Amino acid sequence: MYPDSTTVKYDDYIKRQKTKKRNVLFLQLAILIAFFVLWEVSARTGLSDPFLTSSPSRIFTQLVHLIKTNSLFIHVAVTTIETLIGFVLGTVLGTVIAALLWYFPTLNAVSEPYLIVLNALPKVALG
Repeated sequence: MYPDSTTVKYDDYIKRQKTKKRNVLFLQLAILIAFFVLWEVSARTGLSDPFLTSSPSRIFTQLVHLIKTNSLFIHVAVTTIETLIGFVLGTVLGTVIAALLWYFPTLNAVSEPYLIVLNALPKVALG
């Protein structure tokens, strides 16, 4: 039995989509590899300050060392615990402060301009 034209068109469409997806993936990988190569070259030639940006090879070497000595998992655990504690403290303190500002309208009126200025600051600067 002969395939009808819609089946042929659909098959061609699927092939084009797979080719397109493969090309996009290839370009994404090429850009990623180029980024790491340029980063490594800039660190080794002094175009970027290795103290601030390090280099992919040094990061990989340090990662392997941390895994071999099992200290990576300790650092991840400490960071996770600190993050969770910070989240809980921030949530509790934020809720308490919001309740106080709601319960005491004078405190709200006095602190409002300061809170507006603090909210306008970049969060990275506050950190």
